Amino acid sequence: MSIGRAITTIREKAGLKQGELAKLADISPTSLSLLESNKTQGTEATLKKIADALGTDVGLIKLLAIDPEKDMSKENKEKFYTLFPNFHTRLLYDIQKFSSKNGDQ
Repeated sequence: MSIGRAITTIREKAGLKQGELAKLADISPTSLSLLESNKTQGTEATLKKIADALGTDVGLIKLLAIDPEKDMSKENKEKFYTLFPNFHTRLLYDIQKFSSKNGDQ
């Protein structure tokens, strides 16, 4: 996954359209579109605005962006999957559960 795909995934889990998230995060729809399509990485300030609007934090977005298939050696990938089976599925479930419990989007 990537930062852009992670944001898209969380946004869709929250039931938000791209324009709605852009408005909530006080960024331009174009900026969000470029970020979600991985044409830009965005600044930490922009990521913080998006994370706040999604009821999460930048760290969780970056954690979800980890792609063991692309980002890790074979040895580290095996360790990762042993330590964190179903990593992305469980993380998305926890993000959604936390957001619902706290009344966020």
